Amino acid sequence: MFRYKLIVVALGFSLLANCETLPQAKLRASPSRAMATAPLEDVSYSFDSSKLGAAKSAFSFQRTFVDYFYLLVQKNESQLNVAKLKNFSGWCVGDAHPENFGLLQLQDQSHIFTMNDMDDAGPCPVFYDVYRLATASQLYSSSISVQQILSSYTKGVSGQSVSVPDTVNSMSSKALKRGQVPDPKNLVGNKFDPSFGEIPDEATAQEVRSAIALMLPQARVLDILKTAKVGGGSGGSVRFEVLLQNNAQLLHLELKQQFKPSIYPVATQPLDSTQVRLAKTLMTEQGPGHSLLYGYVKIQGMDMLVRPRFWGDEGMKLAKNTDSENEQMIYFEAYVLGQIHRRTVNNLPQYIQELSAFDPAALSEDVSAMKAQMEKRFSAP
Repeated sequence: MFRYKLIVVALGFSLLANCETLPQAKLRASPSRAMATAPLEDVSYSFDSSKLGAAKSAFSFQRTFVDYFYLLVQKNESQLNVAKLKNFSGWCVGDAHPENFGLLQLQDQSHIFTMNDMDDAGPCPVFYDVYRLATASQLYSSSISVQQILSSYTKGVSGQSVSVPDTVNSMSSKALKRGQVPDPKNLVGNKFDPSFGEIPDEATAQEVRSAIALMLPQARVLDILKTAKVGGGSGGSVRFEVLLQNNAQLLHLELKQQFKPSIYPVATQPLDSTQVRLAKTLMTEQGPGHSLLYGYVKIQGMDMLVRPRFWGDEGMKLAKNTDSENEQMIYFEAYVLGQIHRRTVNNLPQYIQELSAFDPAALSEDVSAMKAQMEKRFSAP
């Protein structure tokens, strides 16, 4: 039976050698009572029309405009119950929602269930990640228990053990069978399926080849395609798909454009360079056992994450599961989020104590207020 693999973050990642630990913050008293959360005050925001067109529900709307969520949190901190825990800072995943978790292949060909989107991670009050996950889950289904999300998250932060959902065990079996080869549905022989993307201009293709050659000198580039995602938080980002012959291995790498992480309105320290921020995120979310195929390059002046695209990587897809399975998966994701935060949050013992005393009704009130705001703006942005 598959066991959830807890990765203990250790020193030793080359890009992190000169990074300082997250600062210690002053603590505030734990709230003893929840205060009713009034309707949130809105912020001025320019919604991209192409992204709006791709958002088919309030759930996907929140997923798409990630920084809008954090701008609302910043604007309304004085009335939000979750802000009572804002002085507990650490490395936030940024865009915590039910479909941003999944199984990722590690260097030793095992895998880990963790956050699978690194774009918006950075230093912020870690409980805001919980607020975002709980709101997204409620937007997906009102039957999801905010109280259970908080309970599962607290167990993860506290280092307790929980049962792994059957759905994760099933995903694990599939991941083991598929392994670290490219997804065959994207290939025609030793080339990408032409429908997968478009051929970039030769100057850009040569720039991509040169960047890959610095990372993997022994590899031979077989094909390069340019793609762009329309919907979601990554909507509009440029991507290059690269197919390589790496010794005896056929390998698919993706170069994904990076922007300012969406946690910027609530960041608790100056944001690192993209290269350093991605390295911190990789260590925090996957640990020292991560695939060595992750990297950073600059193409056409754009910061880009390099990541392997393995057939055995398996993301959470709500549409594939029953309502009951999705509920259990979301609670497990909250637990995993707690494990991730446990690695970096300042004053962990005090944070655990404050979490244990935090009234679930206080979180529910904030979730209801944010959910109402997202539904309102989705209906009439």
